[in-house]
Amino acid sequence: MVQAHRRGGAPAGLAAIDCKCSGTDIYPQEVRLRQLDIHLNEPDSTAFAARLSHSSIEDMVIGMRASATGAVGIDLIGDDARGSGPYYNTFKNCSVQGQGSRQVGVRFRPLGPSRRAPNANTWIGGRVGQCDTGFEVSGCGNTFVNPTIEGCGTAFSFLDSIEST
Repeated sequence: MVQAHRRGGAPAGLAAIDCKCSGTDIYPQEVRLRQLDIHLNEPDSTAFAARLSHSSIEDMVIGMRASATGAVGIDLIGDDARGSGPYYNTFKNCSVQGQGSRQVGVRFRPLGPSRRAPNANTWIGGRVGQCDTGFEVSGCGNTFVNPTIEGCGTAFSFLDSIEST
């Protein structure tokens, strides 16, 4: 199931677009999202919580306002022990524009210290600008092909992978 909040973006601590399990232990698969614009205003919110696999996201544009301190543009959240994602996704020409403090453009992360991180995702082109961190990456086998990182405090931060099996 894909859940979206309409007006005003996501409330603090929530995602404007979130992929959730729909009655099973498996997150959405084979999803195609194209030409979405998301603007965040609230602190500690997320534009797109990408818990999906075998999917394609193209031409997504995210703007994080100065009021959205601690916000995350695209958050690939590793699964729990069930092994359903996010794996084998392609992000093409997606952009995140920040302007507040503690903002992260794109984050690949596990749910916790004993959980698996996102693996084998591909990011093609696109841009991340004016975020404290452009890409914060946990997991292995993720590929980045020619993204533009502009005006970020840290372009790429590669963290230790928690578990790769």
